[in-house]
Amino acid sequence: YGGFIPWVDIRPNATIAPANTKIPSLDNGQLTWALAATVAAFEDSPDEELYEIATLASTIISYQNYRKFYDPEKGLLYGTIQFDPETKQWHGDKTYYLNDMFEGTLAVLWAVLNGQVPETAWNNLAVPTTEYITEQGEKITTFSGFRASFHEHWALAFLPLLDSPLGP
Repeated sequence: YGGFIPWVDIRPNATIAPANTKIPSLDNGQLTWALAATVAAFEDSPDEELYEIATLASTIISYQNYRKFYDPEKGLLYGTIQFDPETKQWHGDKTYYLNDMFEGTLAVLWAVLNGQVPETAWNNLAVPTTEYITEQGEKITTFSGFRASFHEHWALAFLPLLDSPLGP
């Protein structure tokens, strides 16, 4: 899978198996950063086992290339790519893009920082907001999304935050 992990199918007979034809960019983005943290923590370790863990994590990262998730027409990363066993080609899911500053942010950030996709993939991410009206009639701009999930706050990683509706 090129250093990526596929989604897993839980089948009606209760067996669990990799979804060999579908790889998510968003979950793998989280994995990549966790692997990078592992490398940073242990790459200089005098403990041979910890050093080996860092080496293995680094090897996995070296195989990963988010370019296969990039749609140059949209300037965004696909949320998933699927493998076509007949043509032996990977194709992006044109119904699902990483297009906001929520769950897929880490995949996009890694891909941009490592030169695998253009910086426009980052700039094309939206910071979805909504207006909240308090009981006193005050308007507060806040994130619009799933609420209560930690990944909702990844939008704060959007560096020109003050240029967004959240700036004020």
